Amino acid sequence: KVRVYKEDPDDKSLELIGEDQIDHTPKNEEVLLYIGNAFDIKAERTMINKKSTGKRSREETWEVKIRNHKEGDNVEVQVVERFHYFWKIKSSSHRYKKLSANKVQFSVPVMRDSEAVLTYTVKLSW
Repeated sequence: KVRVYKEDPDDKSLELIGEDQIDHTPKNEEVLLYIGNAFDIKAERTMINKKSTGKRSREETWEVKIRNHKEGDNVEVQVVERFHYFWKIKSSSHRYKKLSANKVQFSVPVMRDSEAVLTYTVKLSW
């Protein structure tokens, strides 16, 4: 079991922010922890364009609006998207990295008490 704490800036005490179990993981490999949902970070995902680019391909443009309702913290939100076809990111408003054959991760900084918008276009083929 792993417990994650955050220091309270006012009195320097440690506050529990979440916990999770660790599966069997080989030495020197990445461990993924789920420590809960952030209630003050909200996102809304909308397809804003879709067009056929061939008999077996299309392009989709997506917009993800992320709102940070935290009073004191700027955050960097990791948006993970999964694709079920061959894919290629054609354009993106934010940096991203390919995680696997069907998964990409976008990094979106969001200032406290504000909104950031991720927009990307992906070409899908099958």
